[in-house]
Amino acid sequence: MIHRGALPLPRSQGNVFTPDGRFVGRVDFYYESAGVICEFDGPTEYGRLLRPGQDLATLVHRERTRETYLRTLGFEVIRWTWDDLVRGTPAQHLRNALSTRRRPDGRIEPAPAPEPRSLAIRAL
Repeated sequence: MIHRGALPLPRSQGNVFTPDGRFVGRVDFYYESAGVICEFDGPTEYGRLLRPGQDLATLVHRERTRETYLRTLGFEVIRWTWDDLVRGTPAQHLRNALSTRRRPDGRIEPAPAPEPRSLAIRAL
């Protein structure tokens, strides 16, 4: 979508913080200089995030609250799904968002890379 739409490459996996340094959450993609956050909602997104004993409605409410908070910090949040990608709608939404530079109060830092894991090597 980004390549086909001739859009600039975003940074991947960022941690968002309030001006006083409180962690807000991790985002999928971001354009820090434009104040734009991109979130991809795959078919297993919410199921993967469910905590033991938590229902889907609570999780969706938490995600919406998080997105609202990102917006109150001054970020534009663009979301898309696989169906959106097929229709091609996110590219234009993202292009519009990038054309308006924001100066969010929050900041985004690259998320640390995960710790390397050992590989199990088996003889053939």
